[in-house]
Amino acid sequence: MKIVQGNFGNVSKDPEMTLKEKVFEALENFNEEAEHSFILVVDTGEDLTIFSDIEVERFNLLLDTIKLTTITGGAL
Repeated sequence: MKIVQGNFGNVSKDPEMTLKEKVFEALENFNEEAEHSFILVVDTGEDLTIFSDIEVERFNLLLDTIKLTTITGGAL
């Protein structure tokens, strides 16, 4: 799995676009193969939403690993 940080560029500055439209605009510019699993984290300023196509058990393990890595300062 790769970590891709979204850069919406000028798209995010358009107040008329919905979040869904911004995500699809960014995905149109994404040139990677679509055969990898994904975790999409969306921070709207009010809510933090996480979407994924990974099975629940593996997803929970990944989140626990991320939390532990963050708490320990990256030393596992």
